[in-house]
Amino acid sequence: DQRGLVGEVYGETHYAALLEGAPSLQELDLTVDDALAAAGYLLSSDKDGRTVAALKLYDAVETVEPDNTAALSRRAILLALTGDVELIDRAIELVDRAVAADPTDAEARLSRATVLFASGGDSDLACDDLDTVLADSATPAAIADQAATLLATGCPG
Repeated sequence: DQRGLVGEVYGETHYAALLEGAPSLQELDLTVDDALAAAGYLLSSDKDGRTVAALKLYDAVETVEPDNTAALSRRAILLALTGDVELIDRAIELVDRAVAADPTDAEARLSRATVLFASGGDSDLACDDLDTVLADSATPAAIADQAATLLATGCPG
């Protein structure tokens, strides 16, 4: 798809700059959508430092759009994966911000449920988020599938 190609082009083009520092979107000459696509590409690549580069892109997006739910949610997932207690706490703050910014955002709710389950956090809130995602007919199929799987494995009932 075209977003994937854009992500690959920008991910490859700016990979070295991202490893060397924390450039702004303006310095990289990227739009928010292009930065998110590049981060997605980098995460799916086998490049050393891909997670750090993606985190820097999410940080750059957050600098220009503090309530960007995609950047907040995806950054939170990466932080939670570290297993570090302080970073998990930060991840919970980020997904809470994402859901507060747009309570209808299915990715934000799925990310919060994922982080809460992974951290041993509020499972009732996580299950409520998953129910909300599945109740919305506008939820993309891939997100609905992930939510259904998580609901079946993590929620009573």
